[in-house]
Amino acid sequence: MTFEREQLSAIVVLAIAMSVADGRVAQNEVNAISLELANLNDDPKDAPLVMTLAKTMGQDRALSIIRQMNLNQKKYVTGFLASIMAADGNIDDSEIKMWSLISYLADLPPMTVGEAITFWASR
Repeated sequence: MTFEREQLSAIVVLAIAMSVADGRVAQNEVNAISLELANLNDDPKDAPLVMTLAKTMGQDRALSIIRQMNLNQKKYVTGFLASIMAADGNIDDSEIKMWSLISYLADLPPMTVGEAITFWASR
């Protein structure tokens, strides 16, 4: 799966929102975000640029960018966000609510948490 720099930054913005949804950021969630960013980024020197753009990008802009992605990219985002909420081994109600809200606002495809994680893991 390939993403443009701005798309990667949008994913990071929403991944961070997902990771703080339960009021705490688990190290597993930070590791999951970092590892996936490294896997998606073709050029390791590009990672600081992606992070800088993410720091200045609002959530509304991130949602707008993700709304414009193709279906497979959106499925990936849905699964990645689901994997973040499951990374600490506990899926909190607040994380489900955040995932549902992001899915709605970003026009992500309807999927169960299990379907989303399975799609993400199989890419």
